Amino acid sequence: MSEDQIDQQSGHPSAGDKSPGNWAERESRIARAAYFRAQQRGFAPGHEVEDWLAAEAEVDRRDLKA
Repeated sequence: MSEDQIDQQSGHPSAGDKSPGNWAERESRIARAAYFRAQQRGFAPGHEVEDWLAAEAEVDRRDLKA
């Protein structure tokens, strides 16, 4: 892992870390968060991209705080 992929304050991988294991884990967390967003609004169609993008931002914010 390169130095620019490590959050300098926490020492944890940054949200930009695209190594295969971290990328798959991140995508899984995003999918779960998007699913729960869809569930909260009764799975009404037409909001899938919005759910995914909001979930992605949420996961990245959490990762940056860690």
